[in-house]
Amino acid sequence: QGDLETAETRCLRTLLRAREVGAPMCESAAAHTRAEIECRRGRYGLATRRLSEALLLHRRVRNPGHEALTLGNMAMVCEHGHDYALAYSYWVAMVPIEVRLGRQAGWPELMAGKCAELLGRRRDARRWYAASMDRYSGRSNEAGMASAAIAAACLDIDAGRIDAARASVCSAVVIAAQRDAPDLLHKCADVGGRLCSRLGDATSGVLLLGYGSSVRGPPEGFGARSTYLLADQAAAVAESDIREALGVERFTSVHDAGRRLDRDQAADVLRARLCPAGEGTSRESGVEAPGDRAYDMTGKESAE
Repeated sequence: QGDLETAETRCLRTLLRAREVGAPMCESAAAHTRAEIECRRGRYGLATRRLSEALLLHRRVRNPGHEALTLGNMAMVCEHGHDYALAYSYWVAMVPIEVRLGRQAGWPELMAGKCAELLGRRRDARRWYAASMDRYSGRSNEAGMASAAIAAACLDIDAGRIDAARASVCSAVVIAAQRDAPDLLHKCADVGGRLCSRLGDATSGVLLLGYGSSVRGPPEGFGARSTYLLADQAAAVAESDIREALGVERFTSVHDAGRRLDRDQAADVLRARLCPAGEGTSRESGVEAPGDRAYDMTGKESAE
């Protein structure tokens, strides 16, 4: 908090000095940073006022880079307040600016999809997720592609589009297994666990949900909340349903075993249970195909 107070003092000094000497771009940048400081403090009422003031300034001095960043911050503030309709409008407004600047528009497209889904606008959500995947693919951003694929899979599971969801999860698993991105694999596991359950494999579903459960929840501090709200709520509902079907003792035993899986074991279970034969093999991901391995309740490999 002390560092933020120092930063705010310096930003205000810079902003006033820039205004005094007639340096509009510097004033614009300082206004953006000053507003973002209030976001990180969690003082969202004041942050909203300063973001609105900064947005007007960015537009007046024609600073589209900071305009886009401010729109994203305004969207995240709205998400903190559960105003997903307004957040959606800010994410959508951010997209053409990012495209014009040649920057990464895949992120606001993904977040627009999340807000649309929370508003019950599933057709719009699917359109935004597809646009985000295409955008990330065009820029060879594999982590972004996987995040958009996971979002699309969640939507398809809810709509009963199981084959489409399975294809999306498998594409995300291949990427997550290649990269040092444990959070991404945990999200794959949560969605994969829900999918296994829908396919009638409740035990594998609980095992994967157990692995995914260790990193649920929004990040500390300021950030986009809708991503975590959607994924975590869906995983919690799936766990509740499977617990009732399996019984508390069996569910707890398998779920705890899932929490003990390491990264490679979790990836093995995902590939073995959900991906077509050969997908995610050494040819694609540098990882040997797992075959139909099972894991005992200590989380270690066992022969079936």
